[in-house]
Amino acid sequence: MELPENDYRVICFNYDTDGMVWKENGSYTLFTADTRDVQSPDNRTMAVTPPWLCGDHIDGVILKDIPGGSAKIVRLTPVNMVCHYTYEVNGLRGLDRVADLRAALSGMSGSLNMSGDSLPAGLRRACSLMEWFHGIRL
Repeated sequence: MELPENDYRVICFNYDTDGMVWKENGSYTLFTADTRDVQSPDNRTMAVTPPWLCGDHIDGVILKDIPGGSAKIVRLTPVNMVCHYTYEVNGLRGLDRVADLRAALSGMSGSLNMSGDSLPAGLRRACSLMEWFHGIRL
């Protein structure tokens, strides 16, 4: 990739993130990965389980005074940014007609600020990363 000489801030992430809603993508400091909201059967707003997401960011990349014919390598090392948990349900009877079971974990955020691996400003939750239950074993 060729870029003009300048100072840059860089965010990288995987592109196969169906189901994510990207907000403030014109701003490095406000760029946010967000999950879609849905209504629960009891009419509460809940966040959908996010897909796999990995990324990295660099606050300062200086591309100036690079001799002609040479290249500067900017190395990004993406890491997993979403935790998935498996849970187990025991002691249930009469599951022969059950098609699907779901669970929710309260106190988790459905948003992640991509430039700081943190919650977006104004959100106060117990966890700094999107964390959701995934899967079920009966």
